[in-house]
Amino acid sequence: HYGIDDCYLQFAENKYETVRCGRNLRSQFNIQSNRKANFILKAPDEVIPHDAAVLKLLLNAETLTIEAAYAPAKGVPMIPTPLGELYLPLAGLIDVEAEQARLTKELEKTLAEIEKVKAKLGNPSFTQKVPAEVLREHEERLASWQQREQQIRSGLAVLGG
Repeated sequence: HYGIDDCYLQFAENKYETVRCGRNLRSQFNIQSNRKANFILKAPDEVIPHDAAVLKLLLNAETLTIEAAYAPAKGVPMIPTPLGELYLPLAGLIDVEAEQARLTKELEKTLAEIEKVKAKLGNPSFTQKVPAEVLREHEERLASWQQREQQIRSGLAVLGG
């Protein structure tokens, strides 16, 4: 192995991870993948134009601005990536009030699911009768709902909810 190969492979991995993060950011705010969005990458290291073009294409971005000194306005969601902080300004992309309402409704549903699973797990006649894998499945379900709750809450926080 030559050092440059490793370096290149690591960079390629970082690029794909950055794109994955950008797609997660989109889905968190319910922004269709085919909708053109403007991303801003606050990158500590230089990103060469060719790589920037590839990232822009893979993110399906209208624009991808690379700015080391970017100072986001309040309410601009960010996700850390291997290449730097990736921002997705929501202006013009979503109806903030409608999105807040959607997330609030989803939060209520999620909290209800958490309560349901907690009730089962807190019930000795359930926990002592079911097989271990069923119990584990319920614990995983609880963890997954709780993770979803955190995502929704962070989305609402970004939207000022």
